[in-house]
Amino acid sequence: MTKTIHETVSGGGIMEVPMQQTNLETDKAKLDAKGSRVLKYKDQGNSMRFIFLTMVLFGVVIALVMFQGQITTLFTQDTEYVANRVDVIEGQTIRLTQSVRDQQQAIHSFEVRFADNKNQTEQKFQELEQRILQIEKEMQGFHLAQVTSYKVRPGDTLWSITVRHYGTGKYMLPLAQYNNLSNPRHVVSGSILKIPPASYFSGLKK
Repeated sequence: MTKTIHETVSGGGIMEVPMQQTNLETDKAKLDAKGSRVLKYKDQGNSMRFIFLTMVLFGVVIALVMFQGQITTLFTQDTEYVANRVDVIEGQTIRLTQSVRDQQQAIHSFEVRFADNKNQTEQKFQELEQRILQIEKEMQGFHLAQVTSYKVRPGDTLWSITVRHYGTGKYMLPLAQYNNLSNPRHVVSGSILKIPPASYFSGLKK
């Protein structure tokens, strides 16, 4: 059964109003008010969220700009450092290359001088050998020209023959060797002895 309420209307009359309809209207009004508050809070939340996201995005952009500036600075510094190091290494390489070339040229010059000196030394040595051979031939010719022959007489000894030709007996043994005598104390009468000049014996090693 529907409850009714009595309300006074204009003219002094009384009108019955269903109580259920009044409660529904009241609840609807409350829901509308609550929905309005919810929508209001939601709009406020969305606005705050938008502001927050905007600030975060702005902060991220600022951080990226600053970070990019730092990266650019670091990259520029690293690039300059690498470029300087490359210049230093290239300079050192050029100096080392030039030093190696100088050393190679010095070694080549030394080899050339050494080869020239060697050739000159060999040439001088050959000339000296030829001169020595020529001198030996001249000395041999001079020696042969100065050699005399002596026929041993009865009673001669090698000592007396040496004293007669050299004025001293110290050349007795060299004279025996020169004539291939096995026994210097015995000479055969009538044999021929070759008597070289004293200079021949003076030049012999003792």
